[in-house]
Formats: sequence, C-alpha cells, structure tokens
Amino acid sequence: MGAIAEIVVTKTGTSTAAAVGDEILVQLPENATTGYQWSVERVSGPLEVVSSELTLPGAGTGRAPVPGAGGQRLVRLAVVAPGLGAAELVLSRSWETSSLERFEVEVRAEPTGS
Repeated sequence: MGAIAEIVVTKTGTSTAAAVGDEILVQLPENATTGYQWSVERVSGPLEVVSSELTLPGAGTGRAPVPGAGGQRLVRLAVVAPGLGAAELVLSRSWETSSLERFEVEVRAEPTGS
C-alpha cells in the first residue's frame, strides 16, 4: 500500500494530487448525538471508499467517551487508477431529505512513481 495522503477539512472544494496506491483520509467534525452524520453521497473516477468510521475523543486511550461529545468522521478513499476523481459527502439526518452541509474533494491521481 502507498503512503497515506491526509486531508484535514477546513472548507469544501479541497483539491489534491495523489499516486495510485495512496489513500486519502478525509476528516470531518461530527456529533452523532444531534442526529447529523456524514455519509458518502458519491465517488467517481479512480477513487473507492475503503472505510467510514466515527472516532470519539479518548478512543483507544482507555478513557470513556464524554456523553454528547463530538468526534471525527474518518473517511478513507483508495486511489486505484490514474485519472481525475472526486468524492462528495453530505451531513444530514437519515430521516430528512435535505442536507445541512456538503463537502467535496477532487483528486488528481498519477501513476505510481510519477
């Protein structure tokens, strides 16, 4: 597996370059107790979703999470071929038809070793 290119979200519209075999890690703030959760709405081109998980503060430290505390949605995308790709995520409640927020990332994937 290649190196992990990590994208820390500050605004939508992030654009990055990666090599085939890399993984893009998208980090988004999420507080599931509000009912709002990030979900992958669309991926295109050379990108594939590897995983999507919510991590809470203190996870893996032996401390119990603080009730109601927000965490981070970690979405891992694999770059599987050269080309242009994009991922679109939405922050929404499962029972509502509209989203509160939208996040988009564009990836220009180069062949390995380029």
